[in-house]
Amino acid sequence: MSKYCKFITFNILFLLLLLPVLGNAEEKNNLSRAPKKSEQVDTEKVFSTIDAGLKKEQISQKKNQQWQDEATLLENEIRKYKAQNAWYAFQNKKYTAYNQKLRDDIEEQKTIIQNLAVLQTKLEPFIFTVTKNLKNFVTTDLPFHTTERNFRIETLEKTIANHKLIPSEKLRRFFDALQIELDYARTADYNEAVVILDGKQTQATIVRAGRLGLYAITKDKKKAGTFAGNNTFTSIDSDAKKQLIELLSMIENKQYYLIPFIPTNNALTKEKGI
Repeated sequence: MSKYCKFITFNILFLLLLLPVLGNAEEKNNLSRAPKKSEQVDTEKVFSTIDAGLKKEQISQKKNQQWQDEATLLENEIRKYKAQNAWYAFQNKKYTAYNQKLRDDIEEQKTIIQNLAVLQTKLEPFIFTVTKNLKNFVTTDLPFHTTERNFRIETLEKTIANHKLIPSEKLRRFFDALQIELDYARTADYNEAVVILDGKQTQATIVRAGRLGLYAITKDKKKAGTFAGNNTFTSIDSDAKKQLIELLSMIENKQYYLIPFIPTNNALTKEKGI
């Protein structure tokens, strides 16, 4: 018999001897596992316990769901309040700057009012002084529209003396009078009058060329002169006379786009110190 056959035979005999021992051990184990009468399971109690546990679990899940819903609401509220807080912060910043601008404007207006109060105390004396100077200027100026200009000065003096008029109205009328005087420099006109031309009393046309001068020319256009003061006129040369005739034609036709070359009232300007 080979060694291999001997080995197999030995293993089979060993297993046959071991089987009764294993059988007794399994039987003892089963007997130990069998429940005693006092340890038998109460199925109703088990099911009651399981049911109570399931109910607790349901309640716990319900409370958990409720808590999650409340947490979601709180999160939404927090987001809303954060957004509102950011909006209010922006509005607060905006209106703070706006209020600061208003305060600055108020301070500026206060400064203006203070300056106006100071100016008002100086305004009427200023108007009075300039009106007086204007009256002196009209008196020494070229003698044109004398009645109209003197009446305007008298009216202005009455305006200044009228305590019922507010300073702004006095200032408006004062500037109106000044503007009219200034406009005389940009206009030209003529009128008929008796003048002394070259020492002789003569019926002539008096031509005013802005504030440049007054000129006299006879109706037959043979003699012409420039103002020398006290209603007297001195002769001008033929070239200047031609320019004066052209100026008179321009005034009659209301065409002021040409500037004639005629002498100014030198005697009068020297008297004024100009």
